[in-house]
Amino acid sequence: MQKLGFTLMELLIVFVLIGILGVLAYPAYNKHLIKARRIHIRSVLLDMAAKMEKHYIVENTYVGALGELNDEYYRVLPVAKKDGYVLKAIPKGSQEKDRSCGVLTLDQDGRRGAVGKKDNLGCWL
Repeated sequence: MQKLGFTLMELLIVFVLIGILGVLAYPAYNKHLIKARRIHIRSVLLDMAAKMEKHYIVENTYVGALGELNDEYYRVLPVAKKDGYVLKAIPKGSQEKDRSCGVLTLDQDGRRGAVGKKDNLGCWL
């Protein structure tokens, strides 16, 4: 007579393997989320820069073009003067773990910056 099913030892081995795979995959998943959020905020910064330029064309000043933007992962501060501006995206919440790029910046000349361990170009690619 044949017995059907799994032994307790076989089930434990499967659970241990699934746990090991989960422990290995979780940090990579978090790293991917951080990078995806950074990509999103870069597009937001570029969109805000376009709005600043539109305001400058009409009003001949950058002052008053945009207010502060807050979302779950970044706080974007426009620092505007009459003839220039800097947009700063400051990570917050779980995005603060982004030590490689940190604060992203964009100015009126299109200069892109990052305050972190990586070079500026690596954070904007």
